[in-house]
Amino acid sequence: MNSSDFSTLIGRLEREADRHPHLYFGKVAIAAALGFLIPGSIALGILACCYSILHALVTGATPSFLAAIGILAGAGALVAIMRALRVQVAAPDGLALTAEDAPDLFRLIDVISRKIIPAQFATVTINGDFKLGIEQIPRWGVFGGYRNHLYIGAPLLLALSADEFCALLAHEVAHLGGNRRRFGAWVYSLRKSWNLLQGKFAEPANSVDRALAFYYRWYVPWFYAYSFALARHHEYESDHLAAWVTSAQTLGRALIQVELASRFLSDIYWARFLSRVEEAAEPPYKPYSLLPRAFKILEKEPSRQQWLGEALRRYPAENDTHPGLGERLAALDVSPQLPPPATTSAALMTLGPAASPAIEHCDNVWRKQNLANWRKRHDQIREARWKLAEYDQQDSSTLAPEDLWAKANVLLSVQREEDAIETLQQLVARQRVHPEARMLLAQLLLKSGEEQGLEHLLAAAQQRAELVDVAAVMGYDYLANRGRKREAERFAQRIQALDAE
Repeated sequence: MNSSDFSTLIGRLEREADRHPHLYFGKVAIAAALGFLIPGSIALGILACCYSILHALVTGATPSFLAAIGILAGAGALVAIMRALRVQVAAPDGLALTAEDAPDLFRLIDVISRKIIPAQFATVTINGDFKLGIEQIPRWGVFGGYRNHLYIGAPLLLALSADEFCALLAHEVAHLGGNRRRFGAWVYSLRKSWNLLQGKFAEPANSVDRALAFYYRWYVPWFYAYSFALARHHEYESDHLAAWVTSAQTLGRALIQVELASRFLSDIYWARFLSRVEEAAEPPYKPYSLLPRAFKILEKEPSRQQWLGEALRRYPAENDTHPGLGERLAALDVSPQLPPPATTSAALMTLGPAASPAIEHCDNVWRKQNLANWRKRHDQIREARWKLAEYDQQDSSTLAPEDLWAKANVLLSVQREEDAIETLQQLVARQRVHPEARMLLAQLLLKSGEEQGLEHLLAAAQQRAELVDVAAVMGYDYLANRGRKREAERFAQRIQALDAE
């Protein structure tokens, strides 16, 4: 199923879910049941064989030998299929916490869970990501047996107040179900399980996987699209439950703060930190330890209003069940406003004595994972500067196309994007068939807000069929993020049409 078919199906089903929700939910139930068609059929066959043998014994007839063979063969096939429909998933990485380490946090989790749905968590971990979530890992694959693993990003705890963190935590717990939401929660979890198995069936490892792949390669993307509207409805319901536990204003403020803090971290904080790699072979400071001071700077960042406006206009990616920020705030009946300066302590204080070890853990993990790359990058930049000095001594008009391509990549390696754009424009003007250069130029132009990049996406897709899907997604995201969803859909369809030619 290509992105155009995916978008068309989702649009039709969302309209149907709005007009006839009970009918749509019934269809999703049937669609979910189709995932168990193969094991279910084998189980029914085994039961039929068992009935045949029992009936023969009761009536005094001779039991069928074929029925006995059918039971043995069916049982073997059923065990093999159940094993194939399982996938090993690792628990989230991070610093594991216990109730003794952070009693306030565990009391908070318990209070929220009792208000929504009693939930047990196999692990609670702190990591360095700007995320909060519950990873449901099934012990029996699509057949269930879920164990809940709560992971909390330390930067998120530093960016939010305690009540804002409570609102987001309540949203995540609400995904587990509660009251009349169990069907939606089950489908929500089932989507994740099938999504994990999709990668397994894309590259089957044995004959059982290869046999099942004929069916599930079609079924999994279809079910993922068919249940999309229900999953998005589940997101709205989770928001409303979180608002009931805290308040709509608190949840709205938390959603806005997450958008602003995420943009601040990606565009300013980490960009500035990583730009120091040219200066020294060692990081100048511990990045997570400095975050409390950095988030104080965020409160005075002049770009916050612009970031909020862009977030409100942005549509979600076509495969993302989370509604856009503007849609979520409208559903909560909350007006979008910049959060006032924080007057309460950061949510990190809910960790109590575990707060400092959590930050130290994030710094140590970051250093362990990135120090070697930092040093390598430092040396690469020094070498790149030397190469650029060599290129600058030559007139660009005398450089061969392969030298222009190499120069553009070197310029990008030292963050000279404007110069790289100019070099790539010279390259595609001289050698019109160069899909890699077209694609890279399109990325850079779109990143800087230049709509001309869309034409280069189209040219790259025309010149190389393997780039069609990437170009379609890139163009769709660019237009959708600017509130031009219909135009985004038309552009994606135009690109996808090239693949059919």
